[in-house]
Amino acid sequence: MRTPDMSDEELDALFQRSAENYPDEHNLSAWLQMERKLDEAAAGQLVRQRVLRIFALEAVVVLMALLGWWGIAATIGWKKRLGQRARRGLWLF
Repeated sequence: MRTPDMSDEELDALFQRSAENYPDEHNLSAWLQMERKLDEAAAGQLVRQRVLRIFALEAVVVLMALLGWWGIAATIGWKKRLGQRARRGLWLF
């Protein structure tokens, strides 16, 4: 289907007339429902962020405890080895 050639002003006026004839409905309940959905989404995102922060904090605490435990175990093992070598008279590693 071929459309007639129109100037920009004519086309703009056509759209303005069409928009004026369109029913102007403001469904308040739909807007309230949308607002409620947005609030729920924001609350869900806040909960996810808090859970992620707590998980990250727990992971850091566990990692630090593990590194500390390994460090203490390595230090104790190193001292035992030095003690055994000292008893044998071996000072070289």
